[in-house]
Amino acid sequence: MLNRREFLKTVSTLLAGLTIPVEKVEAFIDLPTSEKPKVAWLQNQDCTGCSTSFLNSNELLQIITEIVNVVAHPNLSFASGHAYASIWHDVIEKGGHIIVAEGSIPVKELHACHSLGMTAVEFGKEAFNSAGLILCVGTCASFGGISAAAGNATGALSIPRFLKEHCAWTDTRLEEKVITLPGCPVHPIELVGTILDLVLTGKLPERNNYLSPLRFYGPLIHDHCPLRGLYEKRIFASFPGDQGCLFEIGCKGTITNRFICPTRKWNDGANWCVEARFGCKGCAHPNFFAKKDDSMFISHGSLDYLDWRKLTSKEVAL
Repeated sequence: MLNRREFLKTVSTLLAGLTIPVEKVEAFIDLPTSEKPKVAWLQNQDCTGCSTSFLNSNELLQIITEIVNVVAHPNLSFASGHAYASIWHDVIEKGGHIIVAEGSIPVKELHACHSLGMTAVEFGKEAFNSAGLILCVGTCASFGGISAAAGNATGALSIPRFLKEHCAWTDTRLEEKVITLPGCPVHPIELVGTILDLVLTGKLPERNNYLSPLRFYGPLIHDHCPLRGLYEKRIFASFPGDQGCLFEIGCKGTITNRFICPTRKWNDGANWCVEARFGCKGCAHPNFFAKKDDSMFISHGSLDYLDWRKLTSKEVAL
């Protein structure tokens, strides 16, 4: 448990560059719970990995529960059964909540995923249309991910695509109401940092064409990779575990925009994929585990991604 000084120091680190006065942070801490921004977490077709990633970070869990009012989470809430259903009824009826959406929506096998006695499609339409803002956490929610991999029979859709095709949302409404935080799983800092940014600045963060915050999804992993020097010297590994840059054995750091992995790493800074000598698997990339790219719900603009399978080391600009 962080004391107040440690709490404010940690929050300041997460908000680096946003020039938010510490007095504003303290004001949110001291607000009565009923007056804090309300967050409801909805799990759909997923493995619960994003919730697990978030809940395993004790300090960040404390921060988010001090700044916002988490009214519903399937793993955190003490309420169950009719009491939990009543919370969600209130969320939908009052509207305006921040809904954290985890997992995809199955639109073919409707009974593959239920929420409170309704299919994910039925419940999703009610919940999402009532939301003040939707945070799509993880690659399944953001782009389809593993849930929408080739051969799946459920017809899994990302949240943005579901909103466009089944709720008649326009691109403009998506831009106003949706933030994507891809990754398998989402990193706790990406989630907590984005929520802090939202509630303390009162505005949406600057995002890319996939609606992901540029603070976390702007730079390529390749830009901050500790093996970048080996890449430039053309010293490549031939097998996982070999010495050398992992580009030629499938590392997708050259096409994956994610700042957190090479800088903050995972498990409280213990390690990450490249440091473990396996290479980046591109889990925050729109094409992660997809047979074809079904996630392009907004025009590409300048964000045309490269397909690592079609590249050689000579074709990637330094």
